[in-house]
Formats: sequence, C-alpha cells, structure tokens
Amino acid sequence: MTMVICATICPQKSEAGTTTADFLEWERAAQESFLQTSIGMLTAIASQVNSDVASCIGDWYYSSDQEEVRHDEMLEVMSEYSEYHPSTVVLAYVENICGRMN
Repeated sequence: MTMVICATICPQKSEAGTTTADFLEWERAAQESFLQTSIGMLTAIASQVNSDVASCIGDWYYSSDQEEVRHDEMLEVMSEYSEYHPSTVVLAYVENICGRMN
C-alpha cells in the first residue's frame, strides 16, 4: 500500500517512461480511462487520509456528469507540464482544487 501511495503522491519529473507529452498522444478513450482510474484511486486514498479531500473530489469530479469537462481541464493542464508523469500532474491539479491529501 505504501508503494502505491508514494507512486501516486510523490511529485516527480518523468526521467524514463511515460510523460504527459506521451500521454497526450494516446487515443481519447485511453486518456479518459487513465483519468477515471487515477481519480478513482485518488478518491480511495483520500478517503483513508483526508475525508474532506475525498468529499471534494466526489463533488468536483463525480457530481452532475462533469467527467468530460474535468477531463478537458486536466488535459489542458497536462499540455503545460509535458515533462512530468501524468499521475503527478493529475495529483497536483486535484490537490490545487481540493487541498492536499495529508
């Protein structure tokens, strides 16, 4: 569990592997799947460490069929941080909206 949390919340430039530049070349369906999974994992982690953040993510992402709008927002932010791993950008964006996990 610790490794999953660290992999999700430790900001890092992507020295090897996928960057957001790579991610932005994926098909839209693959991008959306990644974002849905990432937000779901962040919500699960937040529910264990900061319930206020988990509630905020739920309100921000899952309410009122906002997923596509939120995906567009995150993709726009990702284009500005192309050297980072996509998970890092998603975490930073969500924490900017809902507050820090810890």
